[in-house]
Amino acid sequence: MVSRVVQQTTHEFAKENLFAPLGISESVWPDDPQGVNRGWGDLQLHPRDMARLGLLFLNEGEWNGPQIVSSDWVREATRSSIAADADGTGYVFQCWILSGDLEGLYEARGRGGQAIIVWPDTKIVAAFTGRGIDVRNDIAPLLAAAIQSNDALTPNPEAHARLEAAIAKAKEPPPAKPIPDLPPMAAEVSGKVYRLEPNQFDLRCISIDFRSSADVVFTLSVGEGTFVLPGGMDGVPRFSLRCTGPHPALQRPR
Repeated sequence: MVSRVVQQTTHEFAKENLFAPLGISESVWPDDPQGVNRGWGDLQLHPRDMARLGLLFLNEGEWNGPQIVSSDWVREATRSSIAADADGTGYVFQCWILSGDLEGLYEARGRGGQAIIVWPDTKIVAAFTGRGIDVRNDIAPLLAAAIQSNDALTPNPEAHARLEAAIAKAKEPPPAKPIPDLPPMAAEVSGKVYRLEPNQFDLRCISIDFRSSADVVFTLSVGEGTFVLPGGMDGVPRFSLRCTGPHPALQRPR
């Protein structure tokens, strides 16, 4: 619906009107073979950029002066309208609103454990990625305990340097592991496309390409879309959500 109104993809509209003003330059939002972004989710951002969205909400849609998002909409999106849980947690516009001793705290909760937390009363914004995050019982008490003052803390250059060093270390990829010898079967299947029998997942074709001693490329045809997924034999993670359209093996003869 958004794409039809603005005459561009939802991702392009978001990059132009939301992400760019906030300084968000990297984002991934998968789309279908028709180029329509998944409206239900799967938008992927760096944690720092998730926090930017949280700060935008904390400031009721204002970002360094300009009003990026309507303040009325932000207030409406963070005011509970549905009592979703037995503990009183409410829900509206993809935000979960906490109550009780955490009155006013709300979070955007993504599939797989991603969360953006905004606590207006304390001016706290936090972004998390990973499964098993329980904001009410685990995260919120830690945030509350960390508050030392309503005023800015005295600068601590040594602690800041340690934090920067820890962040830099966390950004480093894991060291590569020794690459095992491939079995003869790998050479036999590499690069071949296997057509599957009809199945409930609409998975039509699969291929595995051992392109080098470390890199492996998996190609999956699901429906009319083709997903190219990188893998490796050296223990270093690869990442991709590239969908390239119909698989060549599914093309009808012209």
